[in-house]
Formats: sequence, structure tokens, C-alpha cells
Amino acid sequence: MITLYHRTAVADARQIVADGFRDGEGYYLRDRLHSGVWVSDRPLDENEGACGNALIRIELAKDEHEIAAFEWIEEGKSFREWLMPASLINEFGTVEIQEIDQEPDFGPMI
Repeated sequence: MITLYHRTAVADARQIVADGFRDGEGYYLRDRLHSGVWVSDRPLDENEGACGNALIRIELAKDEHEIAAFEWIEEGKSFREWLMPASLINEFGTVEIQEIDQEPDFGPMI
């Protein structure tokens, strides 16, 4: 069992809990298209490239060696991250919203 985290918008987090993850696509500074769900070994924030005010916690019924092929290893990072298929998370994961950061209060609009 491994605990992973995914940060996203509140509405998206609620949809993920209700319906499961869906693969996203992008080049991610590479020369070929990749797809999957970005997850990390600890909660990340905007300074680390994770946007959104909802944090999802995933309890994945897999061991580290079973997800090793999905890890993106970069020198100098203080965290580990994986781009893994949504189907794997949906089948072997238990998902919950761990926290929702409050949206900034800018006061009344005049």
C-alpha cells in the first residue's frame, strides 16, 4: 500500500471522488505525447507545479516496485512523482478529498 497525492480544483476533486480519475495528456517538456494522472509522494503546491485548492489523497493497493515504471525521476526534486494511468488508480485506489484551501477573500467588489 502506498499513499499518493493529487492537487486540483475543488469541482474537479468532487467529480474525481464521484466518478474516478480520467487521463490527461501533454508533452510535459518532452518530445512525445504522454497521458495519465500526475501524483506525488507528498502534497505539492503551486511552487512545485501543482495547481488547485483541493488536495486528494489516494491509498493505492500497490507497492512501490509495482508503479516504478510510471515514476518521473528528476535530479534535485524534493519529492517523487508519477504519471500513472487513471485506470490503475481507479481500480486499485481509494480516493478522498483530504483538504480544501480557502479561496482568497478580496472583499466586496465596488
